[in-house]
Amino acid sequence: NAVANATGVRARELPLTPDKLLKQLKPHTTMARIARHQPLNARVTVHLMWTDLIRKLYEHGLFRFLHRSGTGWARRRGRVRPHAPLAGVQAVERPSTVSAALQAHTQASSGADYIAGGTDLLVARQQGLRSPVRLIDTTSVLELRGLEETPEGSLRIGAAVTLEDLRQRVSEPGARPGDSMLSDLLGELATHQVRELATVGGNLLQDKRCAFYRNGFNCYKRGGWTCPCYAVLGDHRFHHAVIGGHRCQAVTPSDLATGLLALDAVACSEVSGPTSTRRRAIEELYAGPGEPDLAPGELLTMLEVPVEARTRPAAFEKLRLYAGDFAVCSAAVSLGLDVDGVTIAHARVSLGAVAPKPYRAERSEKRLQGASLNDGTALKEASWAWATDAHPLLRNGWKIEAACGLLHRALTRIADNANP
Repeated sequence: NAVANATGVRARELPLTPDKLLKQLKPHTTMARIARHQPLNARVTVHLMWTDLIRKLYEHGLFRFLHRSGTGWARRRGRVRPHAPLAGVQAVERPSTVSAALQAHTQASSGADYIAGGTDLLVARQQGLRSPVRLIDTTSVLELRGLEETPEGSLRIGAAVTLEDLRQRVSEPGARPGDSMLSDLLGELATHQVRELATVGGNLLQDKRCAFYRNGFNCYKRGGWTCPCYAVLGDHRFHHAVIGGHRCQAVTPSDLATGLLALDAVACSEVSGPTSTRRRAIEELYAGPGEPDLAPGELLTMLEVPVEARTRPAAFEKLRLYAGDFAVCSAAVSLGLDVDGVTIAHARVSLGAVAPKPYRAERSEKRLQGASLNDGTALKEASWAWATDAHPLLRNGWKIEAACGLLHRALTRIADNANP
């Protein structure tokens, strides 16, 4: 009755979820077509055709075949190990320098991994996803706990800085607009208790949160290419991709990556060898959903937010199921304005939890360029511009409208601040 009074739609099937309501709300709108699983993208690509074919075959026997035979092949190849008691940690090393940490990892014969707050790694060990027996504590490296402003005004964030320490630093009185956006983001990230332990590097490098992957299903990412993605026909309403998904529908869960992408942040990492240091943009840090593109033993050391990004007006919005939860979808915006203070010279728009990697909404960025913050129609059109590339699953098309709404809300906040 409450839903009917609020929306005018009478739902007769439980649970009441957005995907069911959208099919009845405004049936001729763009959003309704997405909810009925009709892709908007007029450009039929090979990837899109192949993805559609796989999804249809899942419904006509492919899933059953992969579930029964494919997982069996994976077990015979040793990709899926039977449940066994968790091996104990043999040693915890506490190096004092980055080079010592790299050396400790190199000297370990096998089963070594870096650990900071442990809020992801220790859980992953219990779930059978990772099984390191030698842990290298990065919080003992003073260099990785640095949090400072460079003479030029850029913000350097050590990978072992806790999320709460970073939140307090960017929440100081008189903080720049980009810092204030990070403060809002961090305030909605996890809970205070988790932020006291979890680190910046750990948040960026955490594993995917797909319920099937995390709960022991022999899925594509756990068992290999012969295994199915259980999310295609399973519950994919909240934490799976609506754009760019293929054999795996999971997303990168880091809210911090979404915000740092909009702020043009650079990630620095080090690895033993002749080319020891790498600098790259946040979008280049990932090879897949929750899968960092790091070489064996490579250590994320620092993030740098340039001064230009810190001074730009910025905003972050997030939708979650409950306080402290991972994002169902999120949006971060950073705008460069002309001298008049309302015309957008350039824009950075990133969306979280909608794609395997943090997603740059370049179509929205192009639509915003040259527009005025006082032009509500342009802001609304820009909020929807990226959706033409969406290719959702059957029951998560509603996330597209939610992400567009979050993006529009972020743009409106910036516009309101520019016109107090």
